[in-house]
Amino acid sequence: MNTTKLNFRIDLILGFAFMLVLLSGLTARAAPERMGLHAFIGLGLSFGIVIHLILHRKWMAAAGRSSEKSGPLKPNLWLTRLLAVTWLWTLLSGLHGHLDPINGTPTHALAAASMTGILLIHLARHWKWVVTTTKRYWG
Repeated sequence: MNTTKLNFRIDLILGFAFMLVLLSGLTARAAPERMGLHAFIGLGLSFGIVIHLILHRKWMAAAGRSSEKSGPLKPNLWLTRLLAVTWLWTLLSGLHGHLDPINGTPTHALAAASMTGILLIHLARHWKWVVTTTKRYWG
């Protein structure tokens, strides 16, 4: 399987998992018994994000090297780094929330909202790739 097709499939799975974790997180506040499902999906999403980052490690390394030679980091690299930081913040605050549900929840909600906003910007910056690749495989 070629790299683009693999990336596309992983991105689809990540998008679906993100929607599930977002919806389960929003509904878990009203139905706390769903919190386990939210945590399970969130950990699965985190595993997928690690796979995604591993698959893109060459791009990240090349972007970092080229920015050292030519000046400021490229916007996509900054955005990727910021997305990784907010993902870690969301993951760690979610784990903390399971240990301390009262104090951990507001921080986790802020982290998740931050990650969602940055993820939407990331998606918008890659929208042309999404549309082109979708047409190629389902066009």
